[in-house]
Amino acid sequence: MAESEYKAMALLFPAMTMMMPRPVAWGAYKDTPDTWFYLCQYFELSGDVPEFYELAACLGELHRQSARAGDFGLDLVTYGGKNTEYFPPCRTWEETFSKGLQWTFDFEEDSTSKKRARARMTRCGVSATLC
Repeated sequence: MAESEYKAMALLFPAMTMMMPRPVAWGAYKDTPDTWFYLCQYFELSGDVPEFYELAACLGELHRQSARAGDFGLDLVTYGGKNTEYFPPCRTWEETFSKGLQWTFDFEEDSTSKKRARARMTRCGVSATLC
């Protein structure tokens, strides 16, 4: 999780250095190797909320600047909380976004199906571990 966030931000940062914090490092804690960190530049926030059109313009520019050789998306699985996200490289932003949403829907459906199956098994007195 920390590694993919670092790599994604390292790819995006050069496109809009004033809009996002610079990624600094990622790794495992020395004394707790199964605990990870991601470190980035600290931004002092002004407390002002930008107008929606300013934010939309910045996001549009970020997408335009970060597209590599006409491709949008990243060939990395990233995370939204504990859920995986994948917005694959495609020729258009719309295709990347559509495929990313499908990934999210498939993940949620799979996760929900396992939860339902686990609940059914528990109700029936069956103990099992599902991946």
